[in-house]
Amino acid sequence: MPTIAVVGVGAIGSATAASFQIMKNATPNDTKVLFCTRRPIQTPILVNTPTGPVHVEGENLTAPPCEPRPVDWLLISTKAYHVEGASTWFPSLLGPNTRIAVIQNGVEQAERFAPYLSAEQQKNLLPVMVDLPAEKREDGSVHQWKWGLFAVPDTPLGAEFKALFENSGANVQLSADWLTTAWKKLCINAAGAISALTGMPNSVIKLPGMEEVSYGIVQETIAAGNAAGAKIEPGYLEEVMVRLKTQPGDGLNSMATDRVAEKEMEVEARNGAVIRAGKRAGVPTPLNSMAVAVLLAMQSKYLGQAK
Repeated sequence: MPTIAVVGVGAIGSATAASFQIMKNATPNDTKVLFCTRRPIQTPILVNTPTGPVHVEGENLTAPPCEPRPVDWLLISTKAYHVEGASTWFPSLLGPNTRIAVIQNGVEQAERFAPYLSAEQQKNLLPVMVDLPAEKREDGSVHQWKWGLFAVPDTPLGAEFKALFENSGANVQLSADWLTTAWKKLCINAAGAISALTGMPNSVIKLPGMEEVSYGIVQETIAAGNAAGAKIEPGYLEEVMVRLKTQPGDGLNSMATDRVAEKEMEVEARNGAVIRAGKRAGVPTPLNSMAVAVLLAMQSKYLGQAK
């Protein structure tokens, strides 16, 4: 059975690892999970899944091993801005056959890690689109509201990833057009900038002018995505707006949560990706550009980086 290293053991990493524990509880096996963290964590990790609590067992590593310890799968579920930190685990955990799954927001998973991998290692890298509503609590436990949805390219590597989660509750979809799938998710994430800008929950979209701003951000995202090679159908814009207006009003997306808590935000991986794709194709993205500029200015101030 495989050895799986999880780099980034926050809400997403913990809930993902819970899938392996669920399978192990149902059918005992020798799957081994390594929790790779900067600071010690308490194990097992309690994840309250949609069907009840799961105590996720694993070995906690707080620094890369001094000697090579190659794993079968390396799952990276850090924030998108922690690429350099995640890469410090590569020399000791990556072997010639290690598969790397990047479970992060945005559409640039492969591009983020390419500078830290050889050409051969890049062949084993799998970008993963994730939709897994979960929250890490102060006591270290994780509350998972629904089963995770993972979308991966429909390739042999993607099929191997799907097999990892068989009978785990997680839903892994093989996408024949992963780029479009990822950009569709980014449309929703990009619109979340209005909550981060205002520090308000999802209900902010009901305030005067906010629906129009959200509409414009999503419209720019679709245009930039299609220019980058995605094939987002015209009616998808209205689908996104319906979803944004009907989601729980008191909910706060992860970027807004980080903004309120004065933590670093993933704005560059979300709205920043829209800007970069737009620039390459000559597609204007003024609303996304404004969101990134203002949020980065706010972040610089509360992180003490402003001069």
